[in-house]
Amino acid sequence: MREELELEIIVCHVNHMIREEAVLDEEYVRKYCREKNIIFEVKRVDIEKITKENKIGTEEAGREERYKFFREIMEKYKANKIATAHTKCDNAETVLMNIMRGTGTLRLKRYTSN
Repeated sequence: MREELELEIIVCHVNHMIREEAVLDEEYVRKYCREKNIIFEVKRVDIEKITKENKIGTEEAGREERYKFFREIMEKYKANKIATAHTKCDNAETVLMNIMRGTGTLRLKRYTSN
């Protein structure tokens, strides 16, 4: 699809440093990107430290740090689109959080340059 749509894909991986296996996940993604000739950017963030310093939940801290990293990478590569991957539980969490906040998913558009 990358060639067909003339896209340059940049994979951004954030290691939250919570699980011991996180380094293995990071290395798996790095290897995959190398094999597929895809740009790979990674950032390690001590989420547990951030949650304590800011008195916020792990999920919120993780989300904030991910989107901060995405903005940095978008600026670095002059990117104009971002796509995120979610698991079913991530989607359910997002919907519930938005219902509780009284907001929709449109707020995520602020992270793109469009």
